[in-house]
Amino acid sequence: MNSEQSNGLPARYEMGDDRAMSKPHTSALPGGGATTASTPATTPAMHPVTPALKLKANAKARVLAGHPWVFANEVEALLPAELDGEVVECRDRAGRTLGTGIYNSRSQIIWRRLSRRRVTLDRDWLRGALQRALVRRQPLPEHARLVWSESDELPGVVVDRFGATLVVQVQTVAMEKRLDTLLSVLDELLAPEEIIVRNDAPIRRLEGLPLHVTTRSGRPWTPRWERIDGLDYWLDLQAGQKTGFYLDQREQHAAVAKYCEGKRVLDAFCNQGPFALHAARAGATEVLGLDSAEDAIAQARRNVERNHLAADGRVRFEVANVFDWFNANSASSMRPSSPPPLPCPLHHRARQRCHRRHRNRRTLGRDRA
Repeated sequence: MNSEQSNGLPARYEMGDDRAMSKPHTSALPGGGATTASTPATTPAMHPVTPALKLKANAKARVLAGHPWVFANEVEALLPAELDGEVVECRDRAGRTLGTGIYNSRSQIIWRRLSRRRVTLDRDWLRGALQRALVRRQPLPEHARLVWSESDELPGVVVDRFGATLVVQVQTVAMEKRLDTLLSVLDELLAPEEIIVRNDAPIRRLEGLPLHVTTRSGRPWTPRWERIDGLDYWLDLQAGQKTGFYLDQREQHAAVAKYCEGKRVLDAFCNQGPFALHAARAGATEVLGLDSAEDAIAQARRNVERNHLAADGRVRFEVANVFDWFNANSASSMRPSSPPPLPCPLHHRARQRCHRRHRNRRTLGRDRA
């Protein structure tokens, strides 16, 4: 007998904790007497059951140690595809709830935690998470990463602030389904002049999402000079890499610059050259930036000219594959120290690429030793 037959309730509902007990019904009789009859119990409170994933009995899931992700091979069974982008619970093999998260059966990362409590991913939740992210960054810099995915309770969401412009990236189905609400709340909280949606990251394909770039106003954003930490950069926020600039590296730019005075500096994979520019401004005697992207190198050269750091020839940029450059310059005095292992992205194909790059990095470090 199934659950619908056994308790008369649809299987998608469960009994509430506040079950009503049968109460006696008293009716008056002529002459002052009374009779008592038992009446059926009041209908119990019914609450929708949140769908739940259950970990395999032998799974050594990272989520048990606090990691916010669950992978498809760590659960007993997948949930129906119609739940993609919705909120589901995750439970351990004993049935204990590990938290509430967003689900996507098309991704290898099928569950990303929102909270350890039962929550609803609605406008109130989005607003609360965004407010908490902004409070953590007070006072808000003019150029900064305001939201950084799971660390701000918004899995797959990145929000970068470039003065009066916000750039938003969404890389999960759940947040894509609520994109209009997310943009509306950002508008209320920050009142930007423009919001650019940079949903063109290839990783979106691993979530089953299309690639697109739009602006909230519907008008194209004009590339321009932006002053970030005392240096000018030519930014094209609709076409540059990632969100247009690596704002998540801002603090590292200054941290590295402290060690560059009087040194020769190699900025590998330099992109627009922010590390190189900070090193030169800090007093490096020579700075070389390498990147395989011609447009990035052209932009880096433009940036160094704009900041008057190119006059004495201390700073130069070359279009080059970094690994090939090292192999061709084995006698160069610019020898890198042995690089630390990189944390690998957890999507399968990205992880394979990362392993190959790590092997190359170790080979370079060994050859240079």
